[in-house]
Amino acid sequence: MIKKIVTFILFVYIIIFLPYIIYNKNNNVEASFYIKYMVQELIIGCFKHGYDGTIYLNKTSEDLSCFNDNMIDIIIANHNSILTDITLIIIILHKYNISTYNFIYNINDLQYIPCVGLLLKSSYDIGIKKDYEKDYHTIINGINKIDVKNKKQFLIIFPEGTVISEEKIKYNQIKSQKYNIPIYNNLLIPKTKGLFLIIEYLKYLKKLGNVWDFTLYNNKNNYYIDIKKINLNCNDYNDFKLMIYKVWSNKDNRIEFLKSKNNHDMNYNKIFFKNNYDLLLLIIVIITTQNILLFNVKYLALFICKIIYFYFN
Repeated sequence: MIKKIVTFILFVYIIIFLPYIIYNKNNNVEASFYIKYMVQELIIGCFKHGYDGTIYLNKTSEDLSCFNDNMIDIIIANHNSILTDITLIIIILHKYNISTYNFIYNINDLQYIPCVGLLLKSSYDIGIKKDYEKDYHTIINGINKIDVKNKKQFLIIFPEGTVISEEKIKYNQIKSQKYNIPIYNNLLIPKTKGLFLIIEYLKYLKKLGNVWDFTLYNNKNNYYIDIKKINLNCNDYNDFKLMIYKVWSNKDNRIEFLKSKNNHDMNYNKIFFKNNYDLLLLIIVIITTQNILLFNVKYLALFICKIIYFYFN
């Protein structure tokens, strides 16, 4: 019960914190980084005190903190659920002290989720509609807004485009047989056009850093994560597509192996969280002060207008 109460309080403060996020939207890159760092701390507090699950990281996972500045790394990950995967990635990025990241997300899935939609739209995360022709300029414009002058950046994408289910797996397997695509038992066929566009455009800008493959697997609230650096240096789209299919086959085999283990795989280390009470106290003070200042008549009208703008534009 205590865990749930603490979790509820933390989530409430996230909700209260949203007016601060929205009010500081005005192309303030540093504010966006600051906000995401604080939200990371809140998410970890919620996970630690409100969930019974454990996160394990493969011992062979490569170090995300080894990177070159002024570049944009890409993280590609499989998609098990709408919020859990985002939470796991945020926790891993926090482990490596990374708060300069943006998600490419499906507007239809996340835009109207309370708190999450506002958080994504108030930063430089890129919302797409899963229509390549419509999303082309959205992706290009979104990448152009990412500032790499001061800090290393990460761009996170889920190539499957949707969360997984048994029905979707069966449908994709039939599609794989029809189009001679590798058959996946635990994953969906990855969509490659958008990812190819991102990589090629970052090459053109000379901002492409490393490409990281995140494999996420949930076994009864025990979360297993593998991180591998992959090479997708290919200018031909058809060859690129085959490379992604191979990456997905390796990922599918890894998940199949984890499913076959009756007990915990000893190749994984448990991730431990440190209590950052000083930062949480600071967050509470800032949130309270900001909302006292925000909720007078003038700012309340501005706040309402911005909510309407974010949700209907």
